[in-house]
Amino acid sequence: MKSIIYLAALFAAAGAWADASAAKVDWTTYGFNYARTANNAYEKTLGVTNVAGLKEKWATGIDGGAITAQAIVGVDIATPSGPRDLVFAGTQRGTIAAIDAATGQIVWTRSTGYTVAGCGDLPDGQFGISAAMTYSKAEKRLYTMGGDGALYALNPATGATVAGFPVRILPDAAREHVYGGLTSYDGAIYVAVASMCDQTNYHGRVVRIDTRTAHAVTNAFYADFATMRPGGHHISQPGSGGGGIWGPGGVSLDTTTKQLFAATGNLLDSASEHDGYGDQVVRLNLDLTVADAHYPGLANPNGDVDFGSTPVLYQFGAACPLSLAVINKSGLLFTYRRTEIALGPLQRLPNNSYTGDVAVDTTNQQLIVTNLDSVQAWRASGPSCALTLAWQTPASSGPYGELGQAVSPPTIANGVVYYVNGAGGTFYAIDAKTGAVLFSAAAGGNGFAAPTVVNAQVFVPAWDGKVHAFAQ
Repeated sequence: MKSIIYLAALFAAAGAWADASAAKVDWTTYGFNYARTANNAYEKTLGVTNVAGLKEKWATGIDGGAITAQAIVGVDIATPSGPRDLVFAGTQRGTIAAIDAATGQIVWTRSTGYTVAGCGDLPDGQFGISAAMTYSKAEKRLYTMGGDGALYALNPATGATVAGFPVRILPDAAREHVYGGLTSYDGAIYVAVASMCDQTNYHGRVVRIDTRTAHAVTNAFYADFATMRPGGHHISQPGSGGGGIWGPGGVSLDTTTKQLFAATGNLLDSASEHDGYGDQVVRLNLDLTVADAHYPGLANPNGDVDFGSTPVLYQFGAACPLSLAVINKSGLLFTYRRTEIALGPLQRLPNNSYTGDVAVDTTNQQLIVTNLDSVQAWRASGPSCALTLAWQTPASSGPYGELGQAVSPPTIANGVVYYVNGAGGTFYAIDAKTGAVLFSAAAGGNGFAAPTVVNAQVFVPAWDGKVHAFAQ
């Protein structure tokens, strides 16, 4: 058992004057957990009273490519040079890096390539790694989508490829792309597929990859669903095209009911944008058959008002319904009873949003939502647990194409909300209860990835190609 003195030394080396008795935790997946709540309830050091003392401790560049996906953290990984806490990040030039959390030193890198697309959504049109990785501590594997359209399983200590990988996921990596964080559960990885800049002739879908034996795609759900293949594995067949799954969390997972939740984009070559399962909130079984779905009726005079977020699962106390929240590009935040999606939304709340996800503040029983020009807190109250606006803090990001029309998804830990104001390039920490700004700092220009807050450190990826680490 590590001594208190040894633990204190580790925290000091990381620049974090933490309670030495606090156990370190991993940040293994987008949003911290399967529900994608973006809430690290284990963080007890950084909080409202001391977050103003944050300082940038290091900023590590990888290959010059923009970093747009949330960083993942694994603690006490047995590297060849000894145990280290590692930050895993990937760039739009397709490089994966493991960075020492205490020092910012690069421990290893891997290149997976990238594709140049004819649109301006990303710098230089380079599409490499856009999806948050997932770290399986039990398997000692780091899973990531490569810029070449394949799923990689890597040894987190060395970056070496695990036998049986990579597995080809995207047959057309020049047209299809993965933005959503990967989900590792019970011997499978679930990957949500969209496209380069919503180009035609792609098929939005969720695929299941067996990671134990088959090392292949075994099941699939297509948003532009045409027919279901009879017998054997459940693999729906692609239809007219479109229906991308764009949310940065990919799919969320209820481990009690063992069901997945996705929100889809519009179809492209169909009579209606919501044909099949386009523009819908969908509940899926683990074999990717559809359990429930709903199209909420969207005002779309110019089309393309698809869902740009991942359904985030929450419940504010036993008396409140099991719910989900999801953002639509029409400027609405929808909440659903997640066991009865087909009945329609519980609420439609004005949000002025575009893309991104929400964070769940269980302490104050509220949802934290970033949008085009502010951060909002929607607080539950009354016997129905209905949400009403508790506070709103300006957070203007400035224009930068389609992705620039959004602030990063928020992260919450110990009463503090963290986010980057998009093209504004400023990293903020605000009081979750009141919305008051507690801290701000420049963070590498454009920042659209949710901060990772773990073990008294904050990791902020940015378009300057660096991961920025803040601590006290």
